[in-house]
Amino acid sequence: MHVRGSLLACRYPQHVGQFTITQEHDAGGAPRVRGPLPTLAVHAAETVCLHEAVWRYITVPGITEVSLMGWLAEQAGIDGDAITKWPHKDRWDISVRAGSSVFEVDLKDTRSPSQIVARPPRARHVVVPDYRSWQVAQLRRSLPAGRYEVRTVRAFKTLVGKALKEAQ
Repeated sequence: MHVRGSLLACRYPQHVGQFTITQEHDAGGAPRVRGPLPTLAVHAAETVCLHEAVWRYITVPGITEVSLMGWLAEQAGIDGDAITKWPHKDRWDISVRAGSSVFEVDLKDTRSPSQIVARPPRARHVVVPDYRSWQVAQLRRSLPAGRYEVRTVRAFKTLVGKALKEAQ
C-alpha cells in the first residue's frame, strides 16, 4: 500500500481499492481510514471469468505490455510501423525503432525474479513494471553480464525518450 496525500492505495495498477486517510485519530493515535472509495461497477452480463492460469500468466502481464505499446505509439518520432508486437511468435514482446535505435523488449511481470533467470529472455531489454522495481538489481546480478539491460517501464520510457531526442 502507498500513501499520497490523503489517499491510500495499492501500487499495483489493477487493484482499484482506494481509501481516504482522515484527520481523525483512534485511541492509539493512528489516523482513521475511510473507504474503500466508490468505484465504477460493471454489469455482470458484460463480465467474463477467465481460468486462473489465463488471468495470471497472460492477462495480467499483458496489461502492462499493451499499455507500453500504447505509450510507444503516442510518441512523436515513432511511426506505427516502427512497433512490432510479439515478434517471431512472441519470442519477446515488443520491437521498436526510436530514431536510429532498435529496442527488443521482453516485459516480465512475475512475482519471482528466479523464474525469469531460470528461463532467460531472448530480448536484450528486460523490462519490469514499476511496481516490481525491487527486481531490477537482482536480475542485473543474476542474468548473464553484458547480455541484458534490465530496467523498469519508467526507466525504459526515459531511454526511448533519449533515443528520440538524439534522432532530432
